[in-house]
Formats: sequence, structure tokens, C-alpha cells
Amino acid sequence: MRRLASIALSVLFIGCAMKETEKTEKAWVLAKMNDKVFKENTFSPVSLTLDLPKNKFYGSDGCNNIFGELKSLKDKISFKSINSTSMLCENMKISDQYIDLLQKSKTYKMDKTSLLLLDKNNNKILEFTKEK
Repeated sequence: MRRLASIALSVLFIGCAMKETEKTEKAWVLAKMNDKVFKENTFSPVSLTLDLPKNKFYGSDGCNNIFGELKSLKDKISFKSINSTSMLCENMKISDQYIDLLQKSKTYKMDKTSLLLLDKNNNKILEFTKEK
């Protein structure tokens, strides 16, 4: 009987963990930067994935893979220790601007279809849509 209860609890725990990860670990693709539609031609799509339970993020700045630590509490967010691979692309300006805006992010709003990052003045600085 104990074994059966133990197995049932394990299955329940794994199921809950998977659902929590599904809620937070989504790939988001950049749609707007500083409230302007983002349609730059980059080496790879500019993207962001938040792993809130592990306080980590990863994605692409359009040229390099990025990753690092984040802190979030309710609607507050901060990106710490932003690291990247070291490729050189034709237009590094976009990559630099994206990293700068991630560092300026103070709050976020997320629903099923969009992720908004806002600065200290509550201005939308990065807007993402769910990866298709």
C-alpha cells in the first residue's frame, strides 16, 4: 500500500512540475523594440526564454546565443550576468541594443500570446510574441 501511495505521489509531483515548466518556459520572438516593429534581418531570430523556477533565461540576440540569471518577484524582473557566445555578425548594433534593453528591464507582463518588458518609467521597451 505504501509503495502504491509513493508511486501515486511521484506521478503527481512530476505532472505538477511539468505544468509549471510549461507555463514559464516558452520561447518568445521579438516583435517590437522601443515600441517600433522589429523587422531587422538578423542571422537568427531575436528570442528569449524565461525559466522562472530556475531563475535563468536564454535565447538569441540575433547573432549570438545569450544566457544568464534573472530575478523575478510578482511583476518585477531583472536580468543578471548576461553572457553570450562570441560570433561576429554584420550588424552587431541590434545585438548590443537588445542586451542593453534587457538590462534596463524592471517589470514584465506575460499572457498566453505576448511578453512585455518595461523600463523603470513603465515604458514598453521589448515586446515578444509566442514562438510559432
